[in-house]
Parts: sequence; structure tokens; C-alpha cells
Amino acid sequence: MSLHSQLSPVTLYIPTQSTEMDTNYDWKRKYIKKKLHGINTATWNIIAVYANTVTDEYPISYMRNLAERLVKTKYMLLLDADFIISPDFTKKFTEVVATLSSTQDKVAFVVPAFEYLEEIENESLIPQTKDQLKVQLSTKSSNLAPFRIQESPEAHRATDYDMWYTAKKPYVVEMYTDKYEPYLVLRKWNNVPSFDERFTGDGINKVAHIMELKAAGFQFVVLTDVWVIHLPHKRKQFTEKLLQDPLQRLHNRLTRFEFVADLIFKYKLGPCTAR
Repeated sequence: MSLHSQLSPVTLYIPTQSTEMDTNYDWKRKYIKKKLHGINTATWNIIAVYANTVTDEYPISYMRNLAERLVKTKYMLLLDADFIISPDFTKKFTEVVATLSSTQDKVAFVVPAFEYLEEIENESLIPQTKDQLKVQLSTKSSNLAPFRIQESPEAHRATDYDMWYTAKKPYVVEMYTDKYEPYLVLRKWNNVPSFDERFTGDGINKVAHIMELKAAGFQFVVLTDVWVIHLPHKRKQFTEKLLQDPLQRLHNRLTRFEFVADLIFKYKLGPCTAR
């Protein structure tokens, strides 16, 4: 299974095992070429971010912001590379936008996310329609499920999958929580909040971004005829560090407290707005 041909721009992070400054970019370029072998990248805008030493933190928020800055289209889908998108995504999204009368500057379009629990061997089984998707989800011992429904149910619960299965028109998210982290389509304009680059490694970065969109007055609207599916893969070393290193988790938590305090001050939320 490979990256979807419609995903662009793409930012790639290339780590290193060197304890000293690693400036040997030649092998890194060959590594990227090898990994992308067989994928049609003719329409891609690929930016590689190289680590300097083995101790560098994974700059995930910086990479997300870098990808956003490279977007040339009116709207942008914020998605990780281990997802595939539903057929005719752009066409169906454009049709939805055309039916909306108000400006979409402060609308965050939610794309429902699902996941394969185990690797699939036959790509022809990937659902091509919403009805096919629902059939696979309802099958006994299904290999398909709402994304992270067991590991982190609050991350996507507010999308309200039960409503989505029967909905014909976009609907507004009613039950936002501070753990909500859906995948979004946003209109590209100057006042869209960026990802906070204090967050590195895995964890918090997307939750924090959604939190700031909410604080900035964005409305979350669920799209009903498009979706994305996560493909299973070996867990990244950065994820392992987050799960196994209590100091890393504490660092993320403290950074989140600092971030929330900054949001309160920036957007004048509640009574505690002075410093």
C-alpha cells in the first residue's frame, strides 16, 4: 500500500544515527528515492527535513506548518501520510462547498477517519462507496473500525459516527472536547492558526491545533460523503518514546498547560485574561 497520488505537498523527515552533525545528504536522497520507488510522484511537491544528530526531536509541528505553507490550492486537507482518501474526494468536497452560502474562512470541515486493524492483502477490498464502507464496518469480525476507537475514543467521538452513517448533508459538531483531533479540510487564508512548534515528537500537536481553531471561533462541520482510512504499520520510534518515557509525557503535559495559558491570553477566554 502506498501514499495516495493526490497527496501534495508532502514533507518527509529523515532521522540519523549520527551523534555529530550529519551533513551527508547524498545517502538521504538515495534513501528517499528507494522508499518512493514505484510511486507516481510526478505531481508531488516533496520537501525533506533532515535531522542533524540522533538526539534531535521529531519536528512534527514544524513539518505540518511547512506543508501548509507550500499549499497552492484554495482548500487544504491536513492528513498524515499513512492514510488513504476516499474516491473522488476533491470532486465531492467541491460539490459540498458550492452548496454553502456563507464564507468558509472559519469553517473546519471534519473528515471522518477509519482504520484497518490488520494489513490488507487485496487492495480491491478497499471501499469505493459509503455503502460499501458501512457494509465492511458491520461485518462480523470486521477488519475496519472508526479510527482509534479503542485506544483513544475521545479523539474522534465528537464526529458522531452513528449520525454520519445515515447523514446526507454536512452537520455541525455539537459535543466538542479538548481531546478532539479530527482530520480537517481548511480554507487556506492568512489567519488560519498554525501548529504550535513547541510540540515535538508524537502527541498533543494535533489536539492543540484543534483547540486553537476552536478558541479562534472556527465551527467544525462534518462532511458526509468522504472519509479517510488509516493503514496499519510498524509503530514509529517517536511514538514508542512517548509511550515508554514518562519524562517525555510529562514534558508534553507541561507544554500543553503553557499552551492553554497562552490561548486564554491570546483569545481573551474567560476571566483569567491578564498577565
